[in-house]
Amino acid sequence: QAIKWGLLTQNVAKLASVPKRHHVEPEVPTPEQVEQIVQEARTVSPAMADLFIVAALTGARRGELCGLKFTDWNSETHELRIARSIYELPKGAWGEKSTKTHSVRRVQLDALAELALQRRLEAAHDEADAAGVAMHDYAFIFSDGTSRGTRPFLPMAVTVAFGKAAKAAGVVTHLHVLRHWSATMMVAHGVPITTVSKRLGHSGSNITLGIYSHRLPGQDAQAAALLGSLLDGEQLALEAG
Repeated sequence: QAIKWGLLTQNVAKLASVPKRHHVEPEVPTPEQVEQIVQEARTVSPAMADLFIVAALTGARRGELCGLKFTDWNSETHELRIARSIYELPKGAWGEKSTKTHSVRRVQLDALAELALQRRLEAAHDEADAAGVAMHDYAFIFSDGTSRGTRPFLPMAVTVAFGKAAKAAGVVTHLHVLRHWSATMMVAHGVPITTVSKRLGHSGSNITLGIYSHRLPGQDAQAAALLGSLLDGEQLALEAG
């Protein structure tokens, strides 16, 4: 902009030496460790425990999880619509914004994820009935339970709760690792990288490959075995002889 205004003759930012970025790969917990964390969380907050389950099974970002509403869940098609993210403001205030890539995505749910959502729906109705009010039409799935679902869990509260549950379970990790766990498990079990990318909400498969390509060495061996199985090795060996 300064160049357009005639204040500079060249972009001085291009002369800067960018420091090297040191990427530290997070230690991904085992499925058993994830289960232990969820169990510890449930002793304190069943709602947080269910949020952690959905986090692990969808790979959704922290703000996206907080922004989920019951209207985003289609129990007939077993889909969850991820369309917004919650961010925090001073003095406990919060706001809504679009997802990181400004797109809306739909992810398929398994029975365990839907059970967690069903528990939250039943709890929301019970809390509304106890208060003698109707549940809000656009209630948040993960809410404090005192606002008819109009106030979601805030991202930092979720991070703190996960940290406490992980510590109680004796697991050294943090909330965002659940997203890495989800991606790592999918890649390790042969889910196509395009599917992994869409579930995570990456803007392109190249981003997913850049982060998780080191998790794919076994698939190269599988690819070699597949290609070899398509040809008649014995026949080719006889012909060569």
